[in-house]
Amino acid sequence: MTFIIVALCLFAERFLIDKEEYRQPDWFRRYTTWSQQLPWGEWMSESASGILVILTPLLLVVALLQTLFDNTMGGILELLFAALVLLFCLGPRDLHHQVHNFIDAWDEGDEDKARLAGNEFTLDSTAKSQSAYANSIAKGIMHQAYIRTFSVIFWFVILGPIGAVLYRACHTMKQTLPGMNDLGIDFQSGVNSLLEILDWLPARATAFTYALSGNFHDATHEWWNSYDSKDNGNGEGATQILTRAGSGALGLDELHSDDDDPISPSTTAEMALAMVLRSITIWVGLLALITITSWLS
Repeated sequence: MTFIIVALCLFAERFLIDKEEYRQPDWFRRYTTWSQQLPWGEWMSESASGILVILTPLLLVVALLQTLFDNTMGGILELLFAALVLLFCLGPRDLHHQVHNFIDAWDEGDEDKARLAGNEFTLDSTAKSQSAYANSIAKGIMHQAYIRTFSVIFWFVILGPIGAVLYRACHTMKQTLPGMNDLGIDFQSGVNSLLEILDWLPARATAFTYALSGNFHDATHEWWNSYDSKDNGNGEGATQILTRAGSGALGLDELHSDDDDPISPSTTAEMALAMVLRSITIWVGLLALITITSWLS
């Protein structure tokens, strides 16, 4: 059933671009902002366990509904509920659509419009040289694909709807929480600690898939070099692993070796997006293989 749900959601997401506003968790942002005002907010902000306490009511609701729909109507309601949860947790913005907006604008010669579109996923929008910006675009696509798709699917496969909600909620907190409130409480430290735990396995699984989708030798070499860089505790360990492995898989260093003829950012964007799609295909194919094996056993 997991394979069916994942395949349906990935397919459906491509056709729900005009419904993105319904997947924006504004209510959750209000809830987390309210949580900062609680008397024990300072304790909750200090660790991953404190953030889990904040997320517990949401996770309990998901678990209750999952139990309620279990084996109801031959499992149809359970399947629909899990699919709706996963679909809500993916994205919420469509990376494929955003990248093609960037590519079209760049190829049309409208660099300002292209950079505006690229700001939605690039890792460094301030890069001046074309080579540096092309690198940043490709790395941003690979990183955003992980955050929006691979990590959510990973935890959905491992823990079901609860896993998908846990990761999306935690990452939403990281992206949208305001800074310190009037009491001097900031949840970022606790959120980063929890994300370090949640990112450890899926980031490496995604990096390995990028290696399989491109130049395996260069990807693993760059991946190994990422361990020489110190993680500052803000979740950059996963980012470095993903971007370095992805850069090696695409051969970005070789592409930019000729400074007299720098590669176009739209070209690296196409290459990165193609590798992401190949990687998604590998994950879906693996899930299909596991499902068929379980049916036959």
